[in-house]
Amino acid sequence: MKVFILTLLLLQSALASEFLPASFLIEYTESFKSISKGGNVKYQGRFSFSYPDKFRLDVTDPDPSSVVSNGVKSWRYTPPFIEGEQGEVEISKASDLPVTKFLKTLKKGLQKNPSFKTQIKGTDITLTMNEPWRKNLGIKQVLLKLKDSSQSKTLADVSELEIFYSNNNQMKWVFKEFKALPAFDKNHFDFQIPAKTKVVEN
Repeated sequence: MKVFILTLLLLQSALASEFLPASFLIEYTESFKSISKGGNVKYQGRFSFSYPDKFRLDVTDPDPSSVVSNGVKSWRYTPPFIEGEQGEVEISKASDLPVTKFLKTLKKGLQKNPSFKTQIKGTDITLTMNEPWRKNLGIKQVLLKLKDSSQSKTLADVSELEIFYSNNNQMKWVFKEFKALPAFDKNHFDFQIPAKTKVVEN
C-alpha cells in the first residue's frame, strides 16, 4: 500500500509539471478508424512540432503527403501518383490540425487543465474534453498510454496516443521514436515546393 501511495504521489507530481516539450519529433504508426471508409486505415509517418504554432506532418507510407505550417503560412502537398506528372500544393494562412490544437492545450499540464478532465488508471490516462473545447477541437476524449505507471514527466513518457473524435472516428498513434528538443533545420517548417507542382493559393 505504501509503495502504491508513493507511486501515485509521484505520478500526480509529474502530471502537474510541464508535460509538453518546447519542440519534439515523433516517428509513428497511425491506425485510423474511419466511419466513412468502413474500417481501419494504417499509415507510417513523422510529426514535428515547435511550440506554439509550427508543425510538420509527413506521411511516408502508403500514400505520401505533407502538411507544413510555419505559424503564418501552411502548405498541403500531395505528390504525383505517377513519377513525372504534376503534384499539387495548397497554400493558405496557417491553421492547426485538431491534433496540434490538442497538443497546445497540454502546455498547461494534465491536472487542473481547463480544457479537460483527467482520469488515471494504471498506465492509462484518459482526458475527457470540456465544452467549448469539444466543439473547438472536434475531439471527445484522448487516451494516453504510458510506458510505465510511475512515469509521465513529459510527452516522451507516452507510448501511445489515441484520439476519439466527435464524429465517432478514431485515430491511434503508436510512438516508434520520440525525440525532445531536436535540432531542426532553419527551414524545417517552411515547405520547399518541388518542380512540376501545381500551386493552389487559398
